[in-house]
Amino acid sequence: MATVNFYLDTRRAKANNKYPIKLRIQHESKLLLSTGFDSTIEAWDGSCYNKKEPNYKYKNAALRNIFVAVEN
Repeated sequence: MATVNFYLDTRRAKANNKYPIKLRIQHESKLLLSTGFDSTIEAWDGSCYNKKEPNYKYKNAALRNIFVAVEN
């Protein structure tokens, strides 16, 4: 059974000092897929944006849609 979760890739910051949010898919090996979203460390709770991020409700809903599409 594969596991899917979000991963804040802090290995390298973008030009705007934000880090990309990726989907980590693990089964027998690990695969990281880009979501097109990015965040600072302070505005990311590990699985969703917190209130420090502008439009956090919209972004969380979009991330949930991506997550559900990958799980299905």
